[in-house]
Amino acid sequence: MRAPCLVVATSGRLIAEALAAGGCTVDVLDAFADADCRAAARCCTALPWSSATDPAPAAAPLEAATLAWAQAHPGGILLAGAGFEHRPALLARLAAHLPLAGTRAPAVARCKDPWQLAQACAQRGLATPSLCRPGSQTAGGWLLRRTGACGGAHLRTARPDDGDDGRQVWQRHTAGQAVSLLFHAGAGGTVALSWQHQYCAPTPRQPWRFGGVLAVDPADAPWAPAIERAAHRLAGEFGLQGLNGLDALWDGGTLWVLEINPRPPASFALLPPAARAHWICAHVATAGAAWHDADAATQEKDPGAGAAEACAGGFARHALNAGMAVVYASTRLSIPADFRFPPGCHDLPVPPCTFGAGDPVCSVQTEAGGIEKLRARIGCLRERLLPLAGADVLSSL
Repeated sequence: MRAPCLVVATSGRLIAEALAAGGCTVDVLDAFADADCRAAARCCTALPWSSATDPAPAAAPLEAATLAWAQAHPGGILLAGAGFEHRPALLARLAAHLPLAGTRAPAVARCKDPWQLAQACAQRGLATPSLCRPGSQTAGGWLLRRTGACGGAHLRTARPDDGDDGRQVWQRHTAGQAVSLLFHAGAGGTVALSWQHQYCAPTPRQPWRFGGVLAVDPADAPWAPAIERAAHRLAGEFGLQGLNGLDALWDGGTLWVLEINPRPPASFALLPPAARAHWICAHVATAGAAWHDADAATQEKDPGAGAAEACAGGFARHALNAGMAVVYASTRLSIPADFRFPPGCHDLPVPPCTFGAGDPVCSVQTEAGGIEKLRARIGCLRERLLPLAGADVLSSL
C-alpha cells in the first residue's frame, strides 16, 4: 500500500491525477477544486488563496487544514505545487506536520532569490541577465520582477519611479527564445524528462504572462545540452529534489538562466500519462530521503547518463509536439450550469461560474500536433462560448 498524499497548491489537478494513476490515495487543498481534480482526488477542498498575480495562500486556513489532515493520516506525505515560491516559511511550517516530497523549503528560499541564483550561476559558469536594485540605474532596458515569483505575470518594464522595497529587482531585458527543462533531481544526479518552448499570453499590463509550453525533440534543440548541464549544476548547488523546472532564454549562442521552479512545473503535463505516474512516484519517494549534501551532489556526472533512466517501464523520454496552454478570460465571463467543455480541456471549473478579466478559465492540452493543434482546440472552446457571451472573451497564446 502506498502512503496517502496531500497536495497543496494553487492548482492541484495535474499532480493529483498523476498520483491517482500511480496508485496513491490523494487529497487536495487548492484554490479552485476543479471538476477534474475532484474526480482524481478522494477529497478536494478549495481554500482562500490570493490573486493569480500574487499566488500566496492564505496561511491560517491552509495550516489548519494541513494539520488536521496530518493528524488523521500519520503516515501521509505532503506534495507542494505552485504557490509557495515566495512563501518558503509557510512551506516549512506545513512540512513540520508531514514529510515533504520534493525540494525542501530552505532550498526553495535560496533558489527563488534572484541574487542567490545569479551568484550560483556565476560560480558554475552559467549566464544570467544582469540584476540591479530598482532605481539604481536609468530605467531603459530593464524589467521589474518580484522575488520568488513565477509565471511571468509579475514582469513589466521598469519605470523610474520603481521603489526598492527589497522584494523586487530590476533584471536586464534579454532577447531570446523562452525555453525550459523538466527534470528529476536526486542524490545520483539529474534526469532530463522534457524540453520545451514557452509561449506568452500577453496583455498590455502583463506582456510576459505565461501562455503555454510545447515539447520539442532535444535532438532538434541546440540549447538542450546547455540547459541539461545548467539543471545538473544548479540541482547540486541548491539541493533540489524530485521534479523541478528550469526556465531560460536561448539567443542562438548563449543560454541565459532565468529561474528555477522547485516543484512539478506546468510542463509535467506534457509527459505521457504512464510516465507522469512513474515520475510522481519517484517524486514522492524523496519524502523519506535526506536532503543530499550539495558538495557531494555537484561532483560531475554526465547528465546524459541518467537520461536512459527516463525510459524506465518503456516510457518515451519526451512527447513530441505535445502542448499545453492556459486560457484566460479577457473580460467578465459567466458560464452556465449546463455548459460542456470540449475535448482537450482540463482544470475544469464547476459551472455555473463567473470569471473576471485576467482570470484563468481552464487549460487546454494536446498530445500531438503542436501549437496549431493547441490553437484549434482553443478555437473550439471559443466557438462554444461565443453564443453565451456574444463576443470573444478568451485570450491565450
